[in-house]
Amino acid sequence: MPRRRLIGTITSVKMAETALVTIETMRRHPLYGKRYRLNTSFVAHNPANTYVLGDQVEIEEHRPFSKTKHWLIRRRLVAATAPATEIASEEDILAAVNDTADQKEVKPNETPEEVKETEAL
Repeated sequence: MPRRRLIGTITSVKMAETALVTIETMRRHPLYGKRYRLNTSFVAHNPANTYVLGDQVEIEEHRPFSKTKHWLIRRRLVAATAPATEIASEEDILAAVNDTADQKEVKPNETPEEVKETEAL
């Protein structure tokens, strides 16, 4: 009997040599016809922690590795996109802080005269 293979995204790699893979499927309601989304999570063996959070992978049924781990990650289909590591300069940070400090909070029902009175205080 052939082993089942599924495609999903790694959502957690906090365990040693183990990854949580989430499979997203779309179903149609039998009576109303509306499509809805189902998410199913599988605990899969991640040998040597080679796969990282966000990778799209193919998993395959396997003999039990542990009480809950019955799947093996076969291969990576799409690598996770790396977050931008660009560091902002000090001038950019100070400009952003000054821009937010210059903005004054105005209440929706406040007239311009009331705003001037509160600024004078």
